[in-house]
Amino acid sequence: MPRYVYSCPDCNFRWDEFYDITDYNPHPRCPKCSKLGNREYGLAGVSTEWSHPVISTALMVHPSQIPQVHEFDKHHGLGYTQYTKHGEPIFVSREHRRKYLKAHGYFDRDGGYGDG
Repeated sequence: MPRYVYSCPDCNFRWDEFYDITDYNPHPRCPKCSKLGNREYGLAGVSTEWSHPVISTALMVHPSQIPQVHEFDKHHGLGYTQYTKHGEPIFVSREHRRKYLKAHGYFDRDGGYGDG
């Protein structure tokens, strides 16, 4: 699903939204002030910062292994790593994801994040 980045000309708030191509809205309302926003063009909304936690299905563990993996994470300085009830790790930043991949011996060549 395409990601669109918008900004509000009144309050300068930036936000992103995901739309199916058939539901695209060129001028959604700003979540802060409810004025009409404008779409930003450029690198398709590529950002070097994460605005929200990222849940990784590809790196999930079996739910019964969560306590064991959490202990491993603590031992490697990643004790702040949280897991969903299904065993998916939740990353709060690119740096968090990079450290997690390194500690667990993973290399993400195709992620496109430049951190793994």
